[in-house]
Amino acid sequence: MGFTESAFIFVLFPLGLGGYYLLHLLQRRFAVLRDLRLRDVFLCLFSLLFYSFFNLYYLTWILIMIGVTYAAGILLKKCTSKKPALIVSLVILIGILFYFKYSVFVLRGANTWFGTNFSAEDIIPPLGISFITFSSISYLMDVYRGDAPAGSPLDVAFYLTFFPKVISGPIVLWKDFADKLRRPRPSTDLFITGINRIAIGFFKKVVLADTLGAFVSETTANLNLGIDVGSAWVMVLLCYFQIYLDFAGYSDIAVGLAAVFGYEIDNNFSFPYTATSITEFWKRWHISLGRWFKEYLYIPLGGNRRSKARTLLNLLIVFLITGIWHGAGLLYILWGLLHGFCRVIEALLRDNKIYRRVPAFFRWLVTNFIVMIGWTAFFFTSFDGLKQFFGILFGTAVPDHPGLTIEYYCNLKLILAVVCALLGSYLFSIKRLRALPDRLRRNKVTFALSELVILAAFVLSLIFMINSAYTPFLYFGY
Repeated sequence: MGFTESAFIFVLFPLGLGGYYLLHLLQRRFAVLRDLRLRDVFLCLFSLLFYSFFNLYYLTWILIMIGVTYAAGILLKKCTSKKPALIVSLVILIGILFYFKYSVFVLRGANTWFGTNFSAEDIIPPLGISFITFSSISYLMDVYRGDAPAGSPLDVAFYLTFFPKVISGPIVLWKDFADKLRRPRPSTDLFITGINRIAIGFFKKVVLADTLGAFVSETTANLNLGIDVGSAWVMVLLCYFQIYLDFAGYSDIAVGLAAVFGYEIDNNFSFPYTATSITEFWKRWHISLGRWFKEYLYIPLGGNRRSKARTLLNLLIVFLITGIWHGAGLLYILWGLLHGFCRVIEALLRDNKIYRRVPAFFRWLVTNFIVMIGWTAFFFTSFDGLKQFFGILFGTAVPDHPGLTIEYYCNLKLILAVVCALLGSYLFSIKRLRALPDRLRRNKVTFALSELVILAAFVLSLIFMINSAYTPFLYFGY
């Protein structure tokens, strides 16, 4: 059950919200209930229920992860020699992730290269396995470093299962979440902010990303029949906006859902397509993932504290692992290396006088071209398919009689979606426009009008959702 399904919006979410705030009122009214953490117990059970709706098999797995993580935390707390305990715990967690997410890829590779006959088709990776595993690693690393204390079984279960973030993040570090856990602060302002964020996320996902995605799917489906160069470039542009609006929309919904329950989660995106370098892009894109890699991989590798060559190698390793984390396959590895090499080149040129004089617009153009081309790897299942597409894109393998031409995209619905995507990705990054919501709140009339606009956007999203087939979030597979 996803956030944009009717059963969640109209049934599960209202029941969860009603039950949570009923317990909140009871705890405020009766002092004897305040130490029982009834809200946390309820929200933890609700999160497990939400997760189990995808598949009961997933529920068994996440309960095992909770048990392993809690036991490892206790071991770290009580052991005098903590490092061996940490290493064993991390090997177990990474081993679980590898088994579910990469064993099929490895076994198929072995069958291809060595003529073996391994079968791994029955290995079903639980939803959100990468995000849950990374949360578990954050918990153990923060306990090991002394950045946060080990939690109770309820703390660990709540942290790993908290339903707004359990499937596709944002990845909240344990040391940040532990401070929020025992003192959520439900408030009217936070509740309204959360509801608005949910509505905006729905609009990004259901109205914009899914509209763009329908045209992308049509293009990939007709690739074997032949498409012209114009259609290929339009697809690249649509992929570029779709993946951003889809994931940013999900993150908005997740942050908004957490807010209505009194938990503030940091933003996961900050207008990444305004970046003028790959370095800046990764400070704006999937911020929680970037912070996780910095805290638990880049810094332990030595960060920038050693030689320049070692720093560049560390950067390349981080981006290689980033590509592998996104999926098992050559395309993901190539995508990670593309960003890694660009990051290394920028580090080498950072102090170069000529590079620093390059106009910001040109650097923005190059950065977004690299990002745009890179995203196409996420929409193909094989290297041969991507190679064929690039042949059309750059004019080296254009069919004589393409089955899909640029005229197909002269569609008012698509044009409006692209215009909205452009406005949302670039225009609203301007400081004055970003400050607009705060200014509108100061006046009752403008506040009411802005809320009506957001409500209208949400209603439109519901209409789109009801009138179209359910499309899962792109990051549900990671």
